[in-house]
Amino acid sequence: MRRDDGRVVKDPNERIQRSIALVFARFAELGSGQKVLRRFRDDGLLLPRYQTAGPLAGQLLWKQPTAAALYAILRNPAYAGAFAYGRRGPSRPGQAGRAPRRLRCSPAEWTALHRDVYPAYITWEQFMANQERLTDNASRHAWRSRGSPRDGAALLAGLVVCGRCGHQMRVGYKARHRYLCSALSDSHGAPMCLSLDGPSVDAVVVEAFFGALAPAELNLLEEVLAAEQADRRRLAQQYVDGIAQAEYEARLAQRQYLAADPDNRLVAAELERRWELALRARAEAREAAERFAATPAAPTLDPALRAQLRDVGTQLPALWGGGRLTPAHRKALLRSLIRRVVLSRPAPDTIEPGGQNRRPLDRRWPRTRPRRQRRLAAQADRGGDGAGGAASRHRALPYRR
Repeated sequence: MRRDDGRVVKDPNERIQRSIALVFARFAELGSGQKVLRRFRDDGLLLPRYQTAGPLAGQLLWKQPTAAALYAILRNPAYAGAFAYGRRGPSRPGQAGRAPRRLRCSPAEWTALHRDVYPAYITWEQFMANQERLTDNASRHAWRSRGSPRDGAALLAGLVVCGRCGHQMRVGYKARHRYLCSALSDSHGAPMCLSLDGPSVDAVVVEAFFGALAPAELNLLEEVLAAEQADRRRLAQQYVDGIAQAEYEARLAQRQYLAADPDNRLVAAELERRWELALRARAEAREAAERFAATPAAPTLDPALRAQLRDVGTQLPALWGGGRLTPAHRKALLRSLIRRVVLSRPAPDTIEPGGQNRRPLDRRWPRTRPRRQRRLAAQADRGGDGAGGAASRHRALPYRR
């Protein structure tokens, strides 16, 4: 907040400070703004917002978190202690009936940037890492964004790139998922570049991932448990702050009601209504804290899983095949080492890890006939029911790649 003398300081309300810090801590843990939003919603947490318009303009309100509010916090360089000007560029013409939208510029394109001028919640390096992650989470094929890990069966969604045209490949889901590249077909009417069996490609990349991970011999159990305990402490503090705020507002409403002239019934009735609302809010805050206290302190780990997690570098294949990891977890693990997977045919398929190194992988799978050609070939083998000539003609056609 900005004082009367022009200096910018953190809001003295510790609940506000802890709420903002929790946003950055949850994003560092979850890696997605939408996941942070859902976690806030599930935990029943509110965000502080200063009302800018209306009869309550200038007042501090605690509101349900929205995607716009969370992204405004995550993208604001002021929370990293920096003053920035020119964060949005020229307006882009809007659709009919809509106002034009101003484009968001990258930090390198900002007109002015002065660091370390405000009290910060995160470092500038953390802020820049957050911006890269937010950009990478957006599912925009034209920008080569990988998108955030989701629960689909395709483990390489957002990672696979066509080795022929260089466009990002898409995923098609039917009986088995496939990695498709139809960029040139859509834009120029050319034949489809690639259509590869998804599980076969996934298996090869996962095998290479295990081979690269085995020498690391990671042991992440203590870090995972410590992160969960720290998040629970932050969440417990949010409930304590909520109760303290509700109790203060209830006492304030009580004092205002008792100080009112009882003969002025219109004012007294309104103050009584506000007091009742404050008491109800206090009761709800206490009930929410009690529900949170009744939840388990930490997820229980059976001895077998604990033994596996103590040496995750060597035990990860067993965890991977044991069904304990969701598709989103598997995708996040793959992205920790793999930046891109470049597929081509008939040249060897390659993967591109997170650094500058590339490791070529040569794998070949049998080509599958299109369903129509398989049906015609089967009819030809049975005699064709009078369609032998047509089947022979179709059987002579070359298979599509």
